[in-house]
Amino acid sequence: MKRTIHFFHLLSLLVLFGCNAGPRPAAEEKDVPTPPCDPNYTIEKRLISIETEPSGANVWQWGPVSQKSIWLGTTPLLEQSVAVLTSVDGLGLEDMETVIPKLDRVQVKIQKDGFKEYNGNLRTSAEEILVHEITLERE
Repeated sequence: MKRTIHFFHLLSLLVLFGCNAGPRPAAEEKDVPTPPCDPNYTIEKRLISIETEPSGANVWQWGPVSQKSIWLGTTPLLEQSVAVLTSVDGLGLEDMETVIPKLDRVQVKIQKDGFKEYNGNLRTSAEEILVHEITLERE
């Protein structure tokens, strides 16, 4: 049963984070640069855990290609499925400079009332579940 749930969660992530060449709001483009949409990329499901101090913060993931956001839940998130860009072929040098820092990482936005918004690229691993401990700063 748990594998079926994980499969459907991964399937929904892939549908939501598919290649999207349509326009995006200016604020989104400013905050989270959009990598070029290329047919030669690989996206994998990874598991991560995110803990915040204080707990109870909302966490969103930016799609690895489309840059659409999906709400993952509130912290602590334990063994959370995320979609991660793991390889890209056929890009020019300028585009690769944008994409390489995002490989094997998940882009997240973390928000909690009374605290500054956290935006970051968190490492992932195919071999283990990485735990990220993030301390939020008061506004």
